[in-house]
Amino acid sequence: MAILLTNIETLVPNIAVKLLDSQDLLKCLFYNTRDALSKTNLTDNQKYNLINQDILVDTRIFFSPSPTITITEEQTQLRIFMSSFSPDNLYLGKAVFDFQIIVHENLWLLNNTKQRPIVIIQEILKKLNDISVSGLGNLRLTNPIKIVKFADNFTGYMMSLQNWSD
Repeated sequence: MAILLTNIETLVPNIAVKLLDSQDLLKCLFYNTRDALSKTNLTDNQKYNLINQDILVDTRIFFSPSPTITITEEQTQLRIFMSSFSPDNLYLGKAVFDFQIIVHENLWLLNNTKQRPIVIIQEILKKLNDISVSGLGNLRLTNPIKIVKFADNFTGYMMSLQNWSD
């Protein structure tokens, strides 16, 4: 499915809304403990605060890239943004969306030998890979998932999903 050019500004928030259904992903972002996955499910208010782009105190899902980051506290972030767009004509196009999973080194490991960024990747793929998203159609993993050093003490992964149609 091609993207309507008039809907571009809604695409990243539509992706984020899909991810709000994953309590495991949200727990990995919200709780800074090894037992994050066994913690209480997030409330609607806590979910809203994770994606609130206006008051960034509790925000952990950002709609912008982070080529260099300045984070002063141990936390995990997910950054979602459109990294490329190819118009098919005056009205339609295709886009690639990048996901940066940024994790402080002290938060990398979870209980039961699970790794926080890998759980986040798995949840993103469960919720988005080959799944229809409003305004986008189906998304598909397009490139290898790569490990990235974002800043001192912050490492993570970068992955891309592209809208497609058969």
